Amino acid sequence: FRQFLPDGVHCECIPSYHANVAESYLLLYRIGCRMPELGLAMTLDRLREIFDFTLACRKPNGYLCGLHDSQTEFAGDIEDDLVSAWDRGQRPYRWERFRSECGLSLDRPPISQTYPDAGLAFMRTGWDADATWLSFDATRWGGGHCHLSRNSVQLHAHRRSMVIDPGWPYYGEPEWGEYGASTRAHSTCNLNGFSQSPTNPSRFETHFAPGYDAVFSVYEGGYWDIKRNWDFTSAANGIWAQHARLLFWVHDRFAFVADSMLRLPLRPDDPAGERPSFECVWQLAPDATVDVQPDRNRITAHWRDAGLLVLTPIRPDNSRYDVHRGSMNPLRGWVPEPRKRWEPDIKNQRPAPQLVIRTPRMHQQHDYCVSIMVPFRGREAPEVQVDARSPMGKTGYVRLAWGDGTADEIHWGCNFGVMLGSQGGFETDSSLVHLRMRTDGRVLEGCCVHGTYLKPYDPHIRPYPETFPLGRC
Repeated sequence: FRQFLPDGVHCECIPSYHANVAESYLLLYRIGCRMPELGLAMTLDRLREIFDFTLACRKPNGYLCGLHDSQTEFAGDIEDDLVSAWDRGQRPYRWERFRSECGLSLDRPPISQTYPDAGLAFMRTGWDADATWLSFDATRWGGGHCHLSRNSVQLHAHRRSMVIDPGWPYYGEPEWGEYGASTRAHSTCNLNGFSQSPTNPSRFETHFAPGYDAVFSVYEGGYWDIKRNWDFTSAANGIWAQHARLLFWVHDRFAFVADSMLRLPLRPDDPAGERPSFECVWQLAPDATVDVQPDRNRITAHWRDAGLLVLTPIRPDNSRYDVHRGSMNPLRGWVPEPRKRWEPDIKNQRPAPQLVIRTPRMHQQHDYCVSIMVPFRGREAPEVQVDARSPMGKTGYVRLAWGDGTADEIHWGCNFGVMLGSQGGFETDSSLVHLRMRTDGRVLEGCCVHGTYLKPYDPHIRPYPETFPLGRC
C-alpha cells in the first residue's frame, strides 16, 4: 500500500519498474494464498489494478512504452525468447494467465484509461496489433528514475512508433544520461533548451467519448539550466513559465495538439536580448526521412511502410523548423540502442530525427503553437488544406479540408478554460468542439468536450458537463 498509488501505479510511475514490482507482488500473493499464517496483506483487487496498468502502457507491438527509465522497441512485435531474464519487465506477462489464475473476467479494460494519481493517460483504438495508441505524460514526480518530460506525447500507428519517448537514459557517460532525462529530449515544449523542474503539474484532466479523447495539463515549474542530479540540486538561471498543452484525438483521423507558453519577463522592460527561445519538440522514431516545407507549414516523416504528416497552422512569429539527427553539441536527436546498457560507447546510441519548431526570441509573453499529426500508410501523405485562427487568449479555430470532400473543424478556448459561447454556426458552454462536415457545410458528426449542450446539434441541456459525440447528424 506504500509502493502503489491509489490508482494502482507504482510510486515511481515508470512502466518497466512497475512491471518488475508487479511480478514480485504476484509471487507474494501466491505465497500468501498458500501460507495464510504469514499475514501478507495482498489483495486481489489491488493486483487487478496493477496488472491492468501493465496492459495499458504496452504499445500494440507488445513492448512497454519508453516513459522515463523504461526501454522500448519502435517497430516489430515482441518475442519472448529474445528478452533476457534481466529484462523480465519487458516480457509481456500473460495478462490472460494472471486473470485466469485468479478467477477474473478476461474482458479487456476500456481502450481509454487515465491514472490521475500518477498523471498518465493511455488511449488506443483497440487491443489488436494494428491499433493506434497514444500516451500523455503529466507524471507526478516519482524520484530520480523519472524524466523531466511533463506534457510529452507518444504516438504509435500502422505497426510502428512514430512520435516517441527515448526512454532509458543510462547510455554510459554522464552527459548521455543527462540528455536522456532532459526536457529537450522529449516531445514537449521548453524555453532556451532548458529542463523542467520536478514540480508536479498543477492541472491534469481527461475526457473520453467513443471515437474521441481529450487530455489537458498545465505545468508551472519553470525551465532551468541544470546539470541533472538525482535530487535536482544543480539548477540555475531559472525562467518562470507556464506550459499548457491540450491533446485532442479524433480516432483514425488525426491528433490535435495546442500548446500555450506564458513566461514572466526577467525585468519589467523585457529587453529583447534577455527573451528566451521557445521550442516545441517532436522526437521521431529512428530510420525516418523527413521532408520540411516551411512555406506550407508542414513536415512529412516517412518510414519504410508508413508515415506521419505534421501540420503547424499556428506557430510563433519568426519561428523556424530545425531537424536534429545525432547532433553532438548540444546532444539532440538520439535514442538508445535496445537492450544495450552501461557501455560508454557512442555505438550504443542511435540517431533519430528530432523536429524542433523554434523561435529564437519570444516576441510575446504569451505564445501559441498548434501541431496536427496525421499518421498514414504507404508513401503518399494525404492532401489537406488548412485554415486557422490563433486563440490569442480567447478562442481558436482550425479547419482541415480533406481530399475526400469532408472537412474537420476544431474550436477551442484558450487553456481549455474559455467558454466558446456563440461561434456563428453553433452555441455551447464547452471549451472544445469538433465538427465533421461535407463541403456544402452540412455537419455529419462531431463531439462536445466537457459541456452541457451544443446547439443546434444537441440542444438538450445536461445537469453536469459531459463529453458526448453527436453521432450522425
